[in-house]
Amino acid sequence: MTAPVAPESAAASDGRNPMSQRMQRVLTGAVAAPIALAVVFFLPDVLVLAAAIAVFGGAAIEYVHLVRRWAPSAPLFVVPVAAAVMAVGFYLLLESGFTASTPIAAAVSAIAGFGALLALAGLSALFSAARMSEAMIGAGLIHFGVPYFGLPMICFYLLEISDPWLLALLLVAIWVGDSFAYFFGSRFGRTKMASVISPNKTWEGSAAGFAGSLLTAVVWCLVRQGSISLTLVGVVGAAAIAGQVGDLLESMIKRGVGIKDSSNLLPGHGGLFDRMDAVLLAAPVFVLGLWLFDTELLALLP
Repeated sequence: MTAPVAPESAAASDGRNPMSQRMQRVLTGAVAAPIALAVVFFLPDVLVLAAAIAVFGGAAIEYVHLVRRWAPSAPLFVVPVAAAVMAVGFYLLLESGFTASTPIAAAVSAIAGFGALLALAGLSALFSAARMSEAMIGAGLIHFGVPYFGLPMICFYLLEISDPWLLALLLVAIWVGDSFAYFFGSRFGRTKMASVISPNKTWEGSAAGFAGSLLTAVVWCLVRQGSISLTLVGVVGAAAIAGQVGDLLESMIKRGVGIKDSSNLLPGHGGLFDRMDAVLLAAPVFVLGLWLFDTELLALLP
């Protein structure tokens, strides 16, 4: 479930031909995007969840490799494991027929379960063989990482069981936004957005990416509903902003450890963490927005 074109970035800083790397990105995306959409539309719900766990779990493993230098002795492997447990637990809860009597009861149940999982994950660092100087750092990395990767897994499943077209909308809106930001920012970008974190991102590229995501939502509304839903367009806009923040957040992590790409798994793109960075924050914001403002679309949420 990767984006067809990488987010706005400079030409390769490792000496490779910029056009060659751009072509790698396009070709990889041209293969990955149809596969991702085929998974969304043609696989059973449970296999879509399994695919989400595999993709975001792989991104979580790359995250662990990146941040391990901050706490080498901490049990950071807990992050992908606990994130997957969180997603599978949510699935089993829905399959058991659990329903909350009120939204408040649902929120309390979710907070209690999530809090218990985080507590156990954090305690794994405090009671492990980690050096004391690293124990709290490790606990913080775990507490950040579990929801960071676990919530998108759950969100993908919720969108899939509600309407696969909603999950497709989220993915395509992020892909189109990333593509617009990359091409428009590379050509017209002048004003640096966050020079310390990601020197090549510009406000012009960011605005183009945001517009691309909104345009995707408008087209989706016209095709699926026959009219434009300002609510849905607004929710997609909020998710697009969250996606850009997610992109910067991952860049901050990589810059903090001095690594350019999370891995070399995807030619021209980097790793799963590199390609899913925007979706990690965009998916929860998208689902939350649908729950708050358009319950008809996401009626399965309590």
